[in-house]
Amino acid sequence: MTIFRVTSIFNFNTINLYPQRGGHLAIFGHRYYRSFPFFYGWMIVAIAAVANICRVSSAVEILSIFIPHFIEEFQWSRTLISSAVSLGGLTGAGVAPFAGRLVDRYGPGVVIATGTILVGIGCLSIGIFPGTIMFILGFGLMRLAGQGVVMTASPVAVANWFIKDRGRAMALMYTFSYSGIIFAPPIVQWLINMGGWRTGWIALAILALIGGILPPLLLMIRRPEDVGQLPDGENNSPNPINNKPSVITNKIIGGWSAKEAFKTSAVWLIMGSTLLSSVMISGIGLFQVPFYLERGISATTAAIVISTFAIGLTLGSTTFGWLTDKWLSIKKLIIIAHLGLIGLIIMLLQVQNSLMAFSFAFWFGILIGGLFTMTPLMLANYYGRFALGSIIGVTQIAKVGGLAVGPLLIATFWDITHRYEGAFLIFAILSGVAALLMLFTHQPKKVSKINSLLK
Repeated sequence: MTIFRVTSIFNFNTINLYPQRGGHLAIFGHRYYRSFPFFYGWMIVAIAAVANICRVSSAVEILSIFIPHFIEEFQWSRTLISSAVSLGGLTGAGVAPFAGRLVDRYGPGVVIATGTILVGIGCLSIGIFPGTIMFILGFGLMRLAGQGVVMTASPVAVANWFIKDRGRAMALMYTFSYSGIIFAPPIVQWLINMGGWRTGWIALAILALIGGILPPLLLMIRRPEDVGQLPDGENNSPNPINNKPSVITNKIIGGWSAKEAFKTSAVWLIMGSTLLSSVMISGIGLFQVPFYLERGISATTAAIVISTFAIGLTLGSTTFGWLTDKWLSIKKLIIIAHLGLIGLIIMLLQVQNSLMAFSFAFWFGILIGGLFTMTPLMLANYYGRFALGSIIGVTQIAKVGGLAVGPLLIATFWDITHRYEGAFLIFAILSGVAALLMLFTHQPKKVSKINSLLK
């Protein structure tokens, strides 16, 4: 692609706004983006959402449906089942920074497509070759690819195309993404009832391999500047450079490098808060169904409760995205969500019937949906788009690592005490500490070289 340059009349050094990157990998996107009747960024939102739907099998909420069947057939302990989640989480945390760098260099399309292929392979390995080793390796691979690759690339893909409408775009992506968790649990439970749990995994593999590969590979474009557009669909400058928008017009072309970002305290506080909340989210998410079954709720009803949780995720993502565009800051919304989660965990301890389970799952979903949307949005607003893939890739270490620890923690508690309550109380404390860390987070200040030259 063309390298944008700024050269001042006072003989300042030339500044590369974008380093030379790899070739464009979106085969049809670069060819047909001008024929779309709307800003192409909204197509990016749709493709990212579809990819997240297709990797739904890597979500612990889906695995939760299979746990009773695994325990019945193989007599596996909860710790063994959680070890697959932890393996995938830890390896996904190691992969995420590299996935983020690849997104910055080559665009999100090839990264997302690779991730969904791996998710499909993991599903097939569990469904076709059942057993302890294949389950741990298969679900570990799914978790690595779903959380460490697809969930790293998709928010970067959207954030790179929007600035003014970033909150709404990110909320829409997550809102439609959660439809996978809304519809998948009852469908998977029906497939299990009809053909056994292996049928469920094979169906999830087909979903990943059919819908998660070609759309991102063929249609995703890394940034609007790659095709001569501006974020949010704004008009180009009347004085373009080589048929590209001018630097002065593109007000957010700069931003922080990954090295600069990780010298600020804000990114580490965000990572700490994300780590603690992720421990709580995955721990409760994985063992929702077994917990409800212990409270006398049927398996079919428990699967529908998971769908209710996903409806809450959808509404929470939309609501929080709208609120940040209108009234409240992202920081305040994240703190509110963490404090609200403390109350909900206490509510979870009191669940005795399906009505209470539905109520908890819905509000739990709303707050988690808000957190999932606000965190990458906060990073994008704090550090800009230039190295956002690399920055989010490294911060995913905290998220995916936390998602790995939570299930193992709660499983160990149950295997020792045969109760979930102690782990739930620990999760409530972690949520309070996460809110405290976010309280001390402030947007870093930076005077960029570009802004200095333009002044």
